[in-house]
Amino acid sequence: MASIRSVSVSPADAARHLNVVIFVILHHACRTAPPQRGRHFAPRGRRVVVTLALLAALIAPLTSWAQTPEEPNWSQPAAGAVTLEEELADETRPAAEPSATGDSLPAPNSPPPASGSPATTANPPPVTSDPPPATSNEEPLTNEEPGTTNQEPPPATDPPPATRDLPPATPEVPPIAPLDDFAFDEVEEPLPDDMGVPSDGGFFLPDLTNPADPFFQLEGLHLRLGELHLRLLPAVGTSYNDNIFASNQDRVADIISTFSPALAAGIGDYEVREQNYFTLVYTPQFQFFAENTTQNTTNEFLTFDGQYSFSRLVTGVTFTYQRTSDPVPDQVGRNEYTTFNFRWDNSYALASKTFLELGLNGQYQSYSFSIDYTTVSADLRLAYQFSEKLRLSLGPSAGITYVENGEEQPFQAVNLGFEYDTLKKFRIRGDVGIQARQFTETDISGDSNIVTPTFTIGATYLIKVDSSVDLAFSRTIGNSGFSSGQSQITNTINLSYTQRVLTRFRLGFTVNYQILQYQGFGTQDRNDAFLNVQPSIAYLFWRDRCSVTFYVARQQRYSELEFLNYNANSAGTSFSIEF
Repeated sequence: MASIRSVSVSPADAARHLNVVIFVILHHACRTAPPQRGRHFAPRGRRVVVTLALLAALIAPLTSWAQTPEEPNWSQPAAGAVTLEEELADETRPAAEPSATGDSLPAPNSPPPASGSPATTANPPPVTSDPPPATSNEEPLTNEEPGTTNQEPPPATDPPPATRDLPPATPEVPPIAPLDDFAFDEVEEPLPDDMGVPSDGGFFLPDLTNPADPFFQLEGLHLRLGELHLRLLPAVGTSYNDNIFASNQDRVADIISTFSPALAAGIGDYEVREQNYFTLVYTPQFQFFAENTTQNTTNEFLTFDGQYSFSRLVTGVTFTYQRTSDPVPDQVGRNEYTTFNFRWDNSYALASKTFLELGLNGQYQSYSFSIDYTTVSADLRLAYQFSEKLRLSLGPSAGITYVENGEEQPFQAVNLGFEYDTLKKFRIRGDVGIQARQFTETDISGDSNIVTPTFTIGATYLIKVDSSVDLAFSRTIGNSGFSSGQSQITNTINLSYTQRVLTRFRLGFTVNYQILQYQGFGTQDRNDAFLNVQPSIAYLFWRDRCSVTFYVARQQRYSELEFLNYNANSAGTSFSIEF
């Protein structure tokens, strides 16, 4: 006899099937009995439709009830509650291999299935409509040996979490730091390598200081070739001066236009200048006069600066060249003059805080309508670094000045150098000493020796970023450009104030005051004073690399000689680009 297979159908499936049957019957009834003109369905068809509609209305709640899951009883504890220790143990336990039949694996804590259970049989028997009667004396199928007990063991109770031993492979959970100790400001997400360096304006520039970047890089007017950085720093300007010859007898006014395409080259730490570096800056300045075209000229400025460190020795070189025809405080008119300055510094570490310093100096100055002279000198000092903030040095120096007509002026000095830096806002450094100068030939006044104090002191106070105050004092002695037997003592005070306002504007104010003392030429001894005041305002744009500056200036000279007195007023504007 063929066995009849019973199929279990859920209430939801039965309701859906019945709805489909009702829909089919309604559709068939509408097609077989179409309404005629002036008539509706027959009474029999109407009763069938009404009956089916009532059945559908009764079955709809059953459908929704069958699809709604039964809400669990929240008053009773869960049957298989798992603690945190058990979850950690399950995560560290190696996963079981999948079965060959592709069946799902049993739960980790479930007992192994019996040998005769459906999970282990290859071909399970078909389900019949007459299930075998279950009796209380039936013994379950097990893999136990004959003679052993068949009673099921009592359910194991979980020990309290405090007494359960964790497996040795359980990972340790690190403690979570409180939010108060977490520095949110120090969290920085890494940027992609091709983003470059962020600037103040929110833009990203190529990292031209990183030698690991490509060999050739160009950003604006900044070019990098390996370790060599090349920069073009153009500047243009125009100004009006009511006394271009700096004279009180022949005052001539004119408009002066300038163009300065500076070219800078740097290697190493040429911006901060603490490690090894070399820089070279050449600036030609073309001047064009609107009316006095005979005064058109080209001024030149060249600067070379470098430093290199060995294990104990640090050596640095500075060289400057200048050729210009702008008026100078001790001259009248526009006279072209040329200056060369050379400085070689060496510092050798005798100990961790003790240094031996040697410096060599050379200077050459040439005037077109005056005398020329050359000065060479050397200074030897012993320096001691008391702390990170304070450094002192002491030592002698000696040199000689060669004047154009063959006269020599040897000199000797003792200098005390100091550097103090608070590492925050204030810094001061300078040299203080005394110098004695001798003349090879006695001058008209009968003096052959001059002894005078000398000093150079500079201080900087940083108010805030891009706002500072600089103050400098100096007293130096050299040969006068007016006479070969006359020395010139220059006392200088410089005050400079710079402040950044409204993000894009920078205010500047500069005051320079000099007292010139001429000694050693009898009746020509005199004192002159020179004053220069210049306020300015600059507008910065294009990531602060371009600036437009407006300024006014006032120059005044006071002299015991009437023809040397003069004053000049000027105003102008300039545009510069710095990359």
